Amino acid sequence: MKYSRADFSRIKRAYFVGIKGVGMTALAQVMSGLGIHISGSDTTETFFTEKTLKKLHIPYVEGFAARNVPKNADSIVSSAAYYRKNEKPTHPEIIAARKMKIPIYTYPEMLGALFRISRGIAVCGSHGKTTVTALVGHLLSVAKLDPTVIVGSHALNFGSNARVGNIHAHGILVAESDEYREAFLNYTPKIAILTNIDYDHPDYFKTPAAYMHAFEKIISNLPKNGLLIAFGDDPLVRRAAKRAPCRVIYYGQKPSNDIYFRAVYANGLSQTFDIAGSLYTMQKVTLPLTGVHNIVNTLAAAAIAFYFDISEHTFKSAVRSFRNTKRRMEIIGRKNGALIIDDYAHHPSEIRATLSGLRAAFPKKKIIAVFQPHTFSRTRMFLAEFASSFAGANEVYLCEVYGSARESGGAVSSRDIIKKMKHKNKVHYAASPLDPLNEISKKLNANTVVVTLGAGDVWTLAKKLVKK
Repeated sequence: MKYSRADFSRIKRAYFVGIKGVGMTALAQVMSGLGIHISGSDTTETFFTEKTLKKLHIPYVEGFAARNVPKNADSIVSSAAYYRKNEKPTHPEIIAARKMKIPIYTYPEMLGALFRISRGIAVCGSHGKTTVTALVGHLLSVAKLDPTVIVGSHALNFGSNARVGNIHAHGILVAESDEYREAFLNYTPKIAILTNIDYDHPDYFKTPAAYMHAFEKIISNLPKNGLLIAFGDDPLVRRAAKRAPCRVIYYGQKPSNDIYFRAVYANGLSQTFDIAGSLYTMQKVTLPLTGVHNIVNTLAAAAIAFYFDISEHTFKSAVRSFRNTKRRMEIIGRKNGALIIDDYAHHPSEIRATLSGLRAAFPKKKIIAVFQPHTFSRTRMFLAEFASSFAGANEVYLCEVYGSARESGGAVSSRDIIKKMKHKNKVHYAASPLDPLNEISKKLNANTVVVTLGAGDVWTLAKKLVKK
């Protein structure tokens, strides 16, 4: 597969098509920090990234039109939602840019250019990418290594979805690296973190083998003097890691890993644990997040601390002060004593992990989960897995499928998940996220935790519950 190669030294003015997208906004911030003039366009839909664009005085227009494309732009950066290589363009601004003979790059291609001028750390895997990226970026920042960080959500420690560091001097770049459509094969990292391999995106990867092969390719592309930090409890990760031409550090829960954890003490939404292994030992690391999966995510950051020779004191301080990102176990607020949480979990494995963490934190409370499936292809592929993923909840509301920009429809419904679920008396169907607002509001008390789950707009329910 061949990719276009953007060259930052030749770019002075870039125009972003779909600039409100999380990754697009992060990339715009970094390029702006490099002295490149950025402008763009997007739909009228409201995004949290708008505040960032306005704060940085990056101009954009709402509504797409050929006239929006600046005549003096020397590069176009497009979201994958509006432009794909080897496909006839239909977007008016892409068509206009082609007529004006302005080079057009996809988001992964332009991010790939950033990797080429930096010491890149690519965080990849099916789950946990956002949290690990934000945590590693925060750690390196606390250690005063001045990293540039691109996160797939609003990182609360940065107050944004990006951190612009000293990338001019071939500094450190930490970037969330998505496997969808093999986007991460544009990147040339020196270090890769592989969190897990759990089949996903069936609309693009038609088989688990094709999905697995994508990860094998990015691993095999690492340099001989590079490093792979891999989740060793996952057999598929172990198998893929055999392709690495460089050193591999394994982390996980099992003592067979180079870094593992033990002696976990839960304290509400926080937990303390010890780190052990052949690389080093560390006692009483406090993490203000729930769930074993987040302890495992912290071990990936511990491997980065080892590689960069970051002190134990600095590492513990960074972990203790980590605030995660929006839509990752985000506390929205309280209502009538009930705790309202929002989480991005949209895969069966992620739902299990989130509910398991909440159950460990609140063993005696009633947990109400509201889930909105994301994409018809994923829902259809994992019907049985979704049906069995809510064991940690006392009561479940299933909203209708959120198709996203990838799919306009599909022959599957949330009702199909309900048909496969046990304990149907605890399961309710909701056509939209706000449908059960009044019903759930009546159940809120100090013994209740409500969590909204999904990659669509189910978060609006959590916000409304707090405000109601």
